[in-house]
Amino acid sequence: MIQEEKTRQENFKVVYEQIHNSIRYFLDWRHKLFVGYIVIISALYYFIITWLSQQEHYDPFIYKLSCGVGSGLSILFFFLNLRNNQVIWRYQNNGYMYEKRLGMIDIDSDNPLHGLFGAMIEKRIKQQVDSKKTPRIKMQLKDALQLFRLTHVGIMNWFFILGVISFIILFFLRK
Repeated sequence: MIQEEKTRQENFKVVYEQIHNSIRYFLDWRHKLFVGYIVIISALYYFIITWLSQQEHYDPFIYKLSCGVGSGLSILFFFLNLRNNQVIWRYQNNGYMYEKRLGMIDIDSDNPLHGLFGAMIEKRIKQQVDSKKTPRIKMQLKDALQLFRLTHVGIMNWFFILGVISFIILFFLRK
């Protein structure tokens, strides 16, 4: 009986470590998505504003197509980032549950103890309670306002949306 419990705890620790490694992988992907977006969109802006503007005779179709591609890429990166965040939050929730099972979380004592994921979850719940919202751990797509709070995730989402808007403006700016 004691040996079974010890083996079970060791299995929980292995799974917890795997969750930790997986969340690091997806956090790295968040960074790569944003850097990739900035590089691609910067090159496209350079092409549209600098190169096409200097051409006396250019095909307006290429200009409009470039603006459409920029808007499409901005929307694509927005949804890729959204999906990546959902995966990260799912790993955070799973990590929190494993921390509870491993006894790494003790919120009832005078000296509360939190694991890595517990600290992330507690912070997210506190932000939602402070903003007078019902505490929820799981992100839902219909809660669009939560996507644009002034956090690093919200600011990234604003970059993507402003990219779409700027390409639409460029589309109509030049005839």
